[in-house]
Amino acid sequence: MHMVVGFLLASLLRKKARLRTGLPSIRGKLETVHALPGRLRFNSSLLEGLHDNTRKKISAEIGKIEGIQNVAINAQSGSLLIRFDPAHIEPVIVHGIVLKILGLERELEKSPHGLLTREIDLIGRALNQQIYQSSGGLMDLRSSLMLSILMLALYRIVIQGDRALPGGINLLWWTYILAKRGG
Repeated sequence: MHMVVGFLLASLLRKKARLRTGLPSIRGKLETVHALPGRLRFNSSLLEGLHDNTRKKISAEIGKIEGIQNVAINAQSGSLLIRFDPAHIEPVIVHGIVLKILGLERELEKSPHGLLTREIDLIGRALNQQIYQSSGGLMDLRSSLMLSILMLALYRIVIQGDRALPGGINLLWWTYILAKRGG
């Protein structure tokens, strides 16, 4: 067991050490594999399966920049290798050029969503659709949650006589907030 944990930790630490380039990565779109003085390697799913014409255009565009010495794109692996003169151009500038040419500037501004968040959102949308279909369009997930909270609030206030916080009053407030937000 200790060996397995050791291998996992070593693998994770090695991966983190390898990726400490100081350059931003956009997971799945443009990842900096390594950065050495005068040499940057990127991986991008956008580069996989490119035709020769497109690869040549991208290489030519990047190659136009003063200080860039060589650009190599491997369309099978999605790898982009750029050799440059570090005395003439900074790695962050080269990275920015690649972002611009691949059209990924806006991707840096987006807030990333983890896998768990995406899966929970997918489950919520599926549940919403199911409730909507089952009720014949009468209710959706939001309205069923509002109704459930409202019923629980009324039960706690009227039947149990619980008017203390957090109790029925809180539940009424949550119902109000859900209703106020709208669709």
